[in-house]
Amino acid sequence: MTGQPITRRWLPGWRRLPLVSTVLESGPRPAEWSRPLQLVMIVAGLAAVVAIGLTLTAGWLRATGPLELLGEGATIPAVAMNPVLWLMVVVMSLALTAALHVSGWVRAAIWLVCFSAVALLTSTALSLPAAMVAVACLGVYIGFAVARAGQDFAAYEFAVVLILVSVSAVGPSLLSVSTAYGIDLRPQAILQFETSVMVLAIPILMVAGVALAQITVQLVRWGTAQIGRIGATTDPEAPAGGPLIAVASALTVAVLATAVAQFFAPRAVWWQGQWAEAWSCAVVLAAVAVALRGLVGLGNRGRSSRPPRNWEDMTLAVSAAIVGLMVPISVLLSLSAMIGVTAPQVTEVVTEIWRAVLSPPAIQAWRCLVALVLLVWARAQHRRGGGWTVWVLCSFAALVVLTSASAWTAGRVQLTVDDWAVGQLAVLAALVGVIVAAVRRRLTRPRVLGLLATAGLALAIPFREFLAAPLEVLIGVGAVAVALFGVVWELATGADLTRQGSRAFPQATRVLLWAANGLLGLSVVALAALTRAPDSTAQAFAELGDYLLGWPWLMAALILGVVQAWTTAGRTQPPEPALVPPSAVGPHPIFAPPRPEQRLG
Repeated sequence: MTGQPITRRWLPGWRRLPLVSTVLESGPRPAEWSRPLQLVMIVAGLAAVVAIGLTLTAGWLRATGPLELLGEGATIPAVAMNPVLWLMVVVMSLALTAALHVSGWVRAAIWLVCFSAVALLTSTALSLPAAMVAVACLGVYIGFAVARAGQDFAAYEFAVVLILVSVSAVGPSLLSVSTAYGIDLRPQAILQFETSVMVLAIPILMVAGVALAQITVQLVRWGTAQIGRIGATTDPEAPAGGPLIAVASALTVAVLATAVAQFFAPRAVWWQGQWAEAWSCAVVLAAVAVALRGLVGLGNRGRSSRPPRNWEDMTLAVSAAIVGLMVPISVLLSLSAMIGVTAPQVTEVVTEIWRAVLSPPAIQAWRCLVALVLLVWARAQHRRGGGWTVWVLCSFAALVVLTSASAWTAGRVQLTVDDWAVGQLAVLAALVGVIVAAVRRRLTRPRVLGLLATAGLALAIPFREFLAAPLEVLIGVGAVAVALFGVVWELATGADLTRQGSRAFPQATRVLLWAANGLLGLSVVALAALTRAPDSTAQAFAELGDYLLGWPWLMAALILGVVQAWTTAGRTQPPEPALVPPSAVGPHPIFAPPRPEQRLG
């Protein structure tokens, strides 16, 4: 022992800690990148540091410097405008550089969005020379793309694209007549860029909202596994020991005590007509259980398997599907803003289409369609043994369909979820299962572990935002802190797509798009912190991601714990939550959908 390094003596399993292991397994690996790509990523990393720095110092910048008007009622520190514009230029440069080495619809989509953003920036100048400069840069870029087609990635490609995008972005300000009269066009340019690319930032902002739910499940799962080592045995049918029952009982009593305290409080939440909220949570949980029962059979036909390593990529794809209807309309709206200078009727038509797409019934109808498609895909995944993925997707589908009732019934029927009520109901269900097993003298360790995990998660869910509390102290806005935390976590753990490449989608292109996506999310979060807008898009969609994607994750984990409390244990390996590698927690069967031979009761 004396000859071993101190880290090996005192932290022998630090690589297996839940958060560390996730970053090591799913984070970026610069050593696998080519030298030119590493040089470009240094610039992207510097831009990310600038974006995070702007977010953390936003309050100080607003308090110590002059503010410029940005849109309706929003203001931005004057000193921050140039860094924000530079971030936008770097984001577009990364995306357009990635488009040089990819073909098909990916290149067309990148070009369409970036070119429409440049068109909006040019339209702010209202100057023919500015438009000519933008068109010239566009022509040079297309010629450069043709010349580089089929070639390997080179670092100078990013430099050339960065210069072209910079000229296109700065040119309108230099050539505008308004600039000659002392009018600063930078606020308008920032606003136009945000309008044109915001729809592309929505997926990563929604994924950012999921981070707290995923980490909460991971930590509870890891803690349950550590407690489960008390009196551990290789026999899954072994009776639960006294210490394990004591810990599970303490957590269960804590959950039930919160319910009693809420019930008998001076201003009791449920006495104020909020029994409907508890019933709403019960209906949602029951619907998730019914969906799982019909699709995978819960305890009778469930399968056990590890979730895919690229769960972050799949979550990002689901987020993109949720807002997929907005992307083409947003691009048309950006282009119509420039065309509308000579043809105002075009802008009016596109604006009416945009309003129709954003109407509550249209949004809910689209989400329900996405949910049904994911149910079909979940069924296919179940046949291939995709246990955890199926549970989360079924929870998502049930939540989306039920919560859309408000839009379909004009608000007469409203189903929602509550942080406390959902966990309390799940603990009650798990407790009944454990009591029934105890009466039958079949109280095994896996059953108690199921109750333990459910109770621990029920206590952790209402406090999951405390993970971002240190950032909230620095930033001053809780929702922005959650969004920043989530985007940084996604960058640190969502790089599975960059592990390999193909002829049609090279590794360099994947890394550039991963960096552009993350930097776009950081830039939007920084802009939200700098402007302090109450209706910030970054805050709104991070909260939407927590609701639409985070809650399915939490409900799936709760129901898995309830099923474990009711189901006889089998000799099966658990499906680890997406943030926990199997080496970190051991073979405890908590959260494991039972095998066909297992039975309820």
